[in-house]
This record gives sequence, structure tokens and C-alpha cells, in this order.
Amino acid sequence: MRNIDQRAITDGKLDPRDIVMSKPFHGTRLFQVIRLLPEFGGSVLRTLNEQAEERLIQHVEVTKLVAQEPGNTSNEKPLRGKKVLVADDGNVMRKLAVAHLSNLGATIHLCENGQEAVESFRRGLSEQRQRGAYDVRPYDYILMDCEMPIMDGYEAARLIREEEKHYGVRTPIIALTAHSSASEVEKIFKAGMDFHMRKPMNAVCLMKAINQIDSR
Repeated sequence: MRNIDQRAITDGKLDPRDIVMSKPFHGTRLFQVIRLLPEFGGSVLRTLNEQAEERLIQHVEVTKLVAQEPGNTSNEKPLRGKKVLVADDGNVMRKLAVAHLSNLGATIHLCENGQEAVESFRRGLSEQRQRGAYDVRPYDYILMDCEMPIMDGYEAARLIREEEKHYGVRTPIIALTAHSSASEVEKIFKAGMDFHMRKPMNAVCLMKAINQIDSR
């Protein structure tokens, strides 16, 4: 929502998908805006989300094409054979993670919240024990969104660290966050996570994080 002048309308400078309303903004006009929201049957925000998703996936597809060019050494799939647990409540962010990780050669398990991530991790540890492998991690890396419903990434990371104590393993956890303040970073490390990345993730930053973690 923004203020515009009449010239912008007459000169055709507005996006044809824009909806123009005159002021004052109250009563019937406010009701018209509310009806645009998805929860009231509208589709404007849903369309914008779909467009954002398309742009992100298109960006990943372009990255894939570049990586597959003859002579490009990035085609080596550095995460081939690795298992990655991704916990993120955003559908677009999960798709983006799948696109990047698949291109890097990883096997991916998706969760929509921290509770699912903890349950999946516990199940993986139990299955490893049943096979007699006590010191093998069920996942090589975990990408953990910090802000999720039901259980956030901070609590999930803390519970995963508690579970690992019984098995003598430690799984690298990379926090995914929209914030990078000093207090946020401190909170991430206090929860037991090893690294943090700004969202949306990209393959270059992810590999830098993994290489830095593996070199410790």
C-alpha cells in the first residue's frame, strides 16, 4: 500500500496488477482491502507468494545450468552420500533447500517444525542402535529454522543435544534465521547450534558453513 499522485496513473507508471483506491481510506474502501486477504477469500497475497517462489526456484535452476557447463568443477556434487535434515515451516524455503541440496548431491529429509525434527532425529538414533551402530549420526547435517510453530529451532536444538549425550555423537546444526543481531547469534549458540546463516539460503554460503564446521 502506498501513496501515489494522479500523474503516475495517467502516465501508465503503475503495475497493471496494482489496485488503486482514492482517499480517505475508511469504511467501504477498508472493507474492500480486507476482502483481498486470503483468509477472506482473496488471492492477492497468495499470488505474490507464488511469484516469489517461482523467482527463487528459477534462480536455483539457473545455478544448476551454470554448474553443469563443461569444464565447471562445481559439478562434483560435494555433498554426495550425505544425509541432511531440513526443518523449516516455510514451503518456499523448503523447496529452495531441496533444490540447492539436491544439486549438491545430498539426501534430504524435510520437517515443518522443531517437534518433527526432534522426533525424526530420535527415531534415527534408535534405528542406528538397533543396527548396532551406536556412534553413527542419523544425519550428517541439520539445517534448522529458528522461528517455527509448535516448537521453534532453539528448543529443538537443545533437545537434540540432550538426545545425543546418550549416544556419544554430535551432529552439526546450522541455524537459518532472518535476523543477524548480536543477541540473536548469542541465542543460537546457547541453544547448541554450530553456525548461522541468513535466509534465504544459497549453495555457496551453505558450503562455506559446512567446510568451516568440518574443519574444526
